[in-house]
Amino acid sequence: MSKIYGDPAIIEAAKKLPVGSPANLICWDAIMNLPELFAGYVTPVTYTKADFEEVGGGNFMPSPDLVNRICEARGIFGSDGGSVEPFYLDVDWNRLVCKFAEPPKMVRMCVGYIAKKSGKVMMEDGVMRTSDECIVLYNAWERLCADRWGPEEAATDYYSSDKIKSYPNGNRYYEYTWYDKKDKIQKSGKKDLKYDTRGKRQLSLDEELKFAQRKADTKARNVVIRVITGMNTGYNEEELKSGVFYFHRIQRSEFAIKAEQAAYLQRITDPHRALIEAPAEEIYDMTRNVTPRPKAAQPQGNEPQPQAQEPEQEQVVEQEATAPSKPALLLDILKNYTAGGFVPEAIKSGVDSVIDWLGKEASPEKSKYWAKALTVLSTVEASMPEDKRIEHEALNV
Repeated sequence: MSKIYGDPAIIEAAKKLPVGSPANLICWDAIMNLPELFAGYVTPVTYTKADFEEVGGGNFMPSPDLVNRICEARGIFGSDGGSVEPFYLDVDWNRLVCKFAEPPKMVRMCVGYIAKKSGKVMMEDGVMRTSDECIVLYNAWERLCADRWGPEEAATDYYSSDKIKSYPNGNRYYEYTWYDKKDKIQKSGKKDLKYDTRGKRQLSLDEELKFAQRKADTKARNVVIRVITGMNTGYNEEELKSGVFYFHRIQRSEFAIKAEQAAYLQRITDPHRALIEAPAEEIYDMTRNVTPRPKAAQPQGNEPQPQAQEPEQEQVVEQEATAPSKPALLLDILKNYTAGGFVPEAIKSGVDSVIDWLGKEASPEKSKYWAKALTVLSTVEASMPEDKRIEHEALNV
């Protein structure tokens, strides 16, 4: 059984919630049986009545601000991506211009936006899984027809003359009645006409489209988070009495992070560790692998001195075209990398040791440390941009 992290009082309070409670959104089976590479956290999200929006029928939906806090507590990311595209629809132009007696005249218009989003969350096996794509259509035309234009059209019978009256200043209104439940009597009142002209209707449509793209994007993101967390679409007042939601979040454990860092440090230090830790006398012994050469005989008396011969022209050209030796090439490359600042700090001392050794060793290629010196070169170039590396095909690295 894995360890569960969090405030002990919060964990205990979450465990005491009954099965099916809307406040308990924790998958206990998942976080209680995690391998030691992952850790489970219990996180609460508190709320007030102001964090919910009434949607009618006694139901409430979480506000975008509350959903953002839930997203962070559950460890969801990637929901800010997705796509938002304009939505075109054939609509009745005559309804927009208030020509109700004429047959419908269909015109294609941009009436809203359609948003597509998905989110990612770490599961109990450590895999980042992507949720199903959630699609939300924000149709401003339908909202205006159902919520604003339609009720006024029904109350005035499509603005018939016997239903419309005018104030002394010329503004038009209509009368309506309703039943007052508090006083238990029928009451009447007046309402100004808000959508009786094409200009008023066009203005209301433009205002609705002004933030339609952002509303579609936000609603799609909220749906993604509700789907991943398992929240209800709406809540009633009884379900919101607790004032808190409990969520679980899965992430990599402290043990996994430390183990990975230790393995990384070991990987970058092993290739040159033997060279760095080698005794100084083994690296800098100038007499090792050096073949002694006999001294040249000194001339006696008046014996003629041998004259130095001038090299032939062909020999001079051949000497000039001869490529540098492998040790000299390796030494030059390492010096250039060091001067250019391409040597990582972790292996800088090892590279300096190789440079010093190459400058003192008589026959580096015959030494048992030659292969280690080439390994140090490979380690340096592994962390360099490819376009900054010096060609060295002769080294066969």
